[in-house]
Amino acid sequence: MISGVVFWPQPPLLLPEYASAADLGAAVRRAAFEALAAVRPESGPVLLLTGAERCAPLGERVARALLQQAGVGEPDAVIRVAVDADAAAVAEAADRVRAAAAAADGPVTLLVAGDGTARASVGAPERADLETRAADERIAAALAAADPAPLAALTASEGAELLISGRLPWQVAAAALTGRRPRSAYAWFDCPYEVGYHVAAWRMTE
Repeated sequence: MISGVVFWPQPPLLLPEYASAADLGAAVRRAAFEALAAVRPESGPVLLLTGAERCAPLGERVARALLQQAGVGEPDAVIRVAVDADAAAVAEAADRVRAAAAAADGPVTLLVAGDGTARASVGAPERADLETRAADERIAAALAAADPAPLAALTASEGAELLISGRLPWQVAAAALTGRRPRSAYAWFDCPYEVGYHVAAWRMTE
């Protein structure tokens, strides 16, 4: 059974091949580790939920690298959701999440990889920048409140127009938690490099 959910962003700067002396990913890495520690039972299994936008999905690569750095090792299972998934595919992926969690040995931490908006560039119209800020604020508020409903309500057009890579993984997680009551255990947000990086942890109360 899923005992906790952790939301990680997927910045490439956290991959070993992009490491530098400046360590530009230090803050997000620290937040990711703190979120994981907030809800994961010691040595408990980790189920990774990520987008499948590439042969080697960015979210999966970043999550695997961070899990190694955190001393967790490999995820016990990986569930991938296609970038063009419709409602039926989201429901099917949620079923796979629940099945994998039920088959695991012990309380499961569901790790969900995905970014918020890719913000408008400096020269973009003001309206576009306001839209991205508003969307990230809604996402951050939902994650901080442990409220799956606003994540489930993100539309395909929002995801495409605002480049929200986390939309579908978040919606699969929300569907997988139907009937459960999460409680917020950690929340953090930053938007360096014009991308919304959301980190959160939810603990299941029932």
